[in-house]
Amino acid sequence: VLTPYFSANRTVREYTDAFYMPGAEIYRQRSATKGSQGKEIVHWKRVLELGWPQLHFGEIRVETENDSGKEYYLFEVPVFPGDIQPEMLSVELYAQGINGGSPVRQGLTRDPQATETKGMVLYRGKLPATRPSGDYTVRIIPYHPGVAVPLEAQEIKWQR
Repeated sequence: VLTPYFSANRTVREYTDAFYMPGAEIYRQRSATKGSQGKEIVHWKRVLELGWPQLHFGEIRVETENDSGKEYYLFEVPVFPGDIQPEMLSVELYAQGINGGSPVRQGLTRDPQATETKGMVLYRGKLPATRPSGDYTVRIIPYHPGVAVPLEAQEIKWQR
């Protein structure tokens, strides 16, 4: 019987649990400090809006490494954030899912050892070589604690 699956009660309950209640909690947290978090988010969004056109990638390097009999890809991604602070960004590898599977999203880590010259920030990541390295593309998405991306910030910068 499909009625419980397609019922309006189920839909309302599901939306309430998944969206309305978390949204109300976020609102409560943001309003608890007399809107200071909201002002911070507005400033963050403004910095993104103004700086996004200048944000770009450098030459991305991919090497293959053998570690304990398993192959891995090592990605090195130079990013030129311009006026955007690196803490305001998340850099990740992305690949479409295979045969209807979920997409792969692998976060990259900012390399604190790398010399940040001429406004460049270096990100690195290691991924099992279970599919061709060309399946992955690098993307940059906005990051701010407590902000729902892409709901509250839709910017995305693709490598290709």
